[in-house]
Amino acid sequence: MPIFISKELVAIVRQHHKSVLKGIFKLFKDSHFCDSTIRCKSTEWRVHRVVVCSQSTILNGACSNPIEEGVIVLDDDLLPFVEQMIIFLYTLNYESKLDIPEISINMEGATDEKSMVIAPLVDAHMYALGGKYRIWRLKELSKEKFIDSLESASKQPYFKTCSDYIVSVIKLVYDSTPHADRGLRDVIKSTSKEFMSSWLKLSDGRDLLRRRPQLALDICDQIHGHPLNLPWPRTGRVEQCGACLQKRNDLRALYLCEECDLSYL
Repeated sequence: MPIFISKELVAIVRQHHKSVLKGIFKLFKDSHFCDSTIRCKSTEWRVHRVVVCSQSTILNGACSNPIEEGVIVLDDDLLPFVEQMIIFLYTLNYESKLDIPEISINMEGATDEKSMVIAPLVDAHMYALGGKYRIWRLKELSKEKFIDSLESASKQPYFKTCSDYIVSVIKLVYDSTPHADRGLRDVIKSTSKEFMSSWLKLSDGRDLLRRRPQLALDICDQIHGHPLNLPWPRTGRVEQCGACLQKRNDLRALYLCEECDLSYL
């Protein structure tokens, strides 16, 4: 027999949920009852294992078998995104509109403030972190934000004229996710018609297609109207992988790095 839950009870539960999240985040900000540390480069955050490990199997494993007792080292990732990931673990949200020095793009033709312009890049980075550390809700949220931020950007003149901007977004999406992860790739695929006619005239656009053949296949699928069902190789080539410092032997390789020639996911 189905259980009836009134709207009043649902409202109470949601309010309680918000109150609990607010209280836990306050404990994080005040460093009360923290029992672990996340370190990125020279920056450290005191965290609660029950909060961090309950949402990520990778961070759970890092806590169980730490390189340094009580410390989770995430030096392979950019500091601003690690910070936003930690904030997400406590609040189930993160900030897309950031002014991040590590993201440098050609702003010619852009009238919005930089934080507005790079929002799709921030969301793509957060999506990649969600996949890397298996924080599934972070992947879901960052995809939703990526769709919104990319839609907002596509309405601006610089979206079709700023080649460096377009290349940066597409390159990040295809280089930071494995072939089987269609989340952001399908978003790029579905919007490719909006900028393809002007973008493919640019040398950067053609070079991007040569280096990332799956992008070319996705665009062909979009033009053709349905998947072409062509066989796809197990490996593709990208410029950098990050696998030189951190190898994931439990996962099958999908890419081959041009710098270290190591296969990785």
